[in-house]
Amino acid sequence: MVQWTEQFATGLAHLDEQHQILIHNINHLEELLLVTAPVRDDRQAVMRIVSFLEFYGRTHFMIEEECMHTFRCPAQAQNQQAHTQFMTFIKDFQEQFHARGFQRELAVKLHDTMVHWIEEHILRVDTRLRPCVKR
Repeated sequence: MVQWTEQFATGLAHLDEQHQILIHNINHLEELLLVTAPVRDDRQAVMRIVSFLEFYGRTHFMIEEECMHTFRCPAQAQNQQAHTQFMTFIKDFQEQFHARGFQRELAVKLHDTMVHWIEEHILRVDTRLRPCVKR
């Protein structure tokens, strides 16, 4: 489970709240992966999380990129590039899921990638906004 700490803070409450919602969804996905014999509702819950991730990417990234621009954050280009990679990963996952159906291995890969995203992107890129906001 990923636990929110102030280490994740960007200096902007609305971005931090959105990041917390992302973490909550990824933690929920982890709980679903603990189910040894997933039923239809479990598989549908995984797809709702994937839909959330796609929506999150489209909405949150736009807001975050605007904040990076407004506060002249030096990580702006790196941030945009990472967002593009995130959206490509989600699109590829959705295509695989629709082609192959629910497979636990795919869901595990999704979870692992999202945990890595949270730990690498939010902690190493998004938090570079914090000193810019304080100026």
